[in-house]
Amino acid sequence: MKNTRWLVDGIIAFALCTTHMMGAETAEGFIPLFNGKDLTGWKKVHHDNNKRSGWKAENGLLINTLAGCDLATVEKFTDFELHYEYRIPGGGNSGVYLRGRYEIQIADDYRKRPSPRSTGAIYNMIPPSENAGGPAAEWQTTDVKLVGKQVTVRLNGRTIIADAELPFVTAGALSSNVNVPGPIMLQGQFSPAAFRNLRIKPLK
Repeated sequence: MKNTRWLVDGIIAFALCTTHMMGAETAEGFIPLFNGKDLTGWKKVHHDNNKRSGWKAENGLLINTLAGCDLATVEKFTDFELHYEYRIPGGGNSGVYLRGRYEIQIADDYRKRPSPRSTGAIYNMIPPSENAGGPAAEWQTTDVKLVGKQVTVRLNGRTIIADAELPFVTAGALSSNVNVPGPIMLQGQFSPAAFRNLRIKPLK
């Protein structure tokens, strides 16, 4: 990569807050999805015969270094609360799939008008009430609650989708069967991205 400053700064910040965050996870009953050391508990998901993978664990971060395959948890979930923090470079594009079916969009679109394809949207389905995302290369925080087909999304402390109904699955979903559990899947098809503090609290 030509510019890795966005990633180096993130590694430094992560090292400063890891101990505090791990304690908070335990107190709140959340389960870490990423052990900070390797890809245990995750599997690569390839699309359209794209065999490239840039996923790795580095300095406590879950990193994708190139446009290639997606990465999904081995474990599957039904209803849950999910917390994750992400960082993308300028021009970056990624996403987080709930149950492997509903994508919360991640994009470099700071201060742009919200739309069904903007940051925090359920992609091509439910637009956020506002674009609460920050500039590229800064860490963003997302909290999600998914119960049945009802979803609430908070981005950087602001509720941008409130108990909205999911009418259909996102393109690229692992399955169209909405009645079964599914994994948490990180999109890796379009650009580099970094994630940290991924944790989940099953509700059933």
